Amino acid sequence: MQNGGFSQYQDSYPDTDPNELKEALATVGNEEIVRNYCKALEEGKQDDWVETDAEYGSFSPTLCELLQEYVEKNKDEILEN
Repeated sequence: MQNGGFSQYQDSYPDTDPNELKEALATVGNEEIVRNYCKALEEGKQDDWVETDAEYGSFSPTLCELLQEYVEKNKDEILEN
């Protein structure tokens, strides 16, 4: 998602379970990213995801940075499994 926003993600991974992704975003991301994803699911096709992709691109920290932080904080648990 980091590279092309939700529109590119939807094109690349059309079989993704939206509820599973929403849960994952909530776990490693933040509520702004989750709200943006929900809006992209509900309204994105209306403008070809222009608004939600632009908003997603403005988030700081980025999802990639949040994921790195999550892995660092939870590396012991992640590596155990």
